[in-house]
Amino acid sequence: MYWPESCNRQAPVKKPIEKCSRCSDPIESHDIVVPFDNGDVIHVRCWGVGETEKRCRESRTIIQKSQKLIDESGRKLREINVPASVAPK
Repeated sequence: MYWPESCNRQAPVKKPIEKCSRCSDPIESHDIVVPFDNGDVIHVRCWGVGETEKRCRESRTIIQKSQKLIDESGRKLREINVPASVAPK
């Protein structure tokens, strides 16, 4: 409990509970958190989930770019009528 400075009441009030910006669970005193410059904090486990999701998105983007390059190479080979057995591997 803390006593708000702007209040002349004699009754204690609860301190606002800090919450994780990712999962909205309360930040407990024993939790390991990652603080951000904007004042937000998240649990380390939530940060790990976010980083994993980020890597998955990046991976999907790379896979899509690779597939486009493969498709483009196949199209170019078909345009010049090179038999697949003669095309470089």
